Amino acid sequence: MKNIFQPMFVALVAIAALSLTGCKKEGCTDENASNYNPDAKKDDGSCIFEGSTVALKFDHRWGNTWGPFSMNEDLTHPGTQNHINFTTLNYYISNVKLKNADGTWWTENESYHLVKVTENTVPQIVLEGVPLGKYTEISYMIGVDSTRNVSGAQTGALSPSHGMFWSWTTGYIFIKAEGHSNDAPMDFFAYHIGGFSKDVGGDAIRINNQTFNGEELNVRKGGGASIHFLVNAARLWHGGIQISNTPSVHMPGQMAETMATNFSEGFIIDHLH
Repeated sequence: MKNIFQPMFVALVAIAALSLTGCKKEGCTDENASNYNPDAKKDDGSCIFEGSTVALKFDHRWGNTWGPFSMNEDLTHPGTQNHINFTTLNYYISNVKLKNADGTWWTENESYHLVKVTENTVPQIVLEGVPLGKYTEISYMIGVDSTRNVSGAQTGALSPSHGMFWSWTTGYIFIKAEGHSNDAPMDFFAYHIGGFSKDVGGDAIRINNQTFNGEELNVRKGGGASIHFLVNAARLWHGGIQISNTPSVHMPGQMAETMATNFSEGFIIDHLH
């Protein structure tokens, strides 16, 4: 009996050892995961992907030379030669998405941000929980989507307390630009640009899809990634819109749509970090 069972015992031990060795070779094989196992040879589906932060920075500029922009200072529009002094420049950035190098999209949850331009600052939006990886493209809306426009008074960036909400019928102001100009009949300009549907007077929602000029945004553990935009405020009056003829826009319509298009075309990606 001893001669029969001893070889069987040895064989069973060998099989168990091989099984254990095989298990050790399984694990998370994705380097972007927080539990990446460099010794794993086969992915077992256990990878855990931690989110990181990405900052969107908006550096405002002026004119076709992309020169300095300042609030509460006299500026001259390079096309119309109108004199313009901003006291308010606010706008919504929403529905932000990032395209991964593998072609999949990450979409920010509850993606509504109000950019308020103040003196000597570069406003920024911080995206939380962006999966680690490399990204090649960004998509974002300048404005607020139709669903939220008809949802009544809301909170956070969409709170009416920010002064960016008209009513339940006309919705949100997507871009608010106010200030002084001696070219305006009353020495004051006020553009409240919005409109979420042709059925209610106009659609001023604009979506920008922009690549990173061949570069990749590398989102690593610990944060630090950022996208630096240049935003040309002079583009509002592109195409020869004269403050003397159109000192204000307060409702959805063709002029609101034109100025929304102008403004959206003034966003370029300058560099990544």
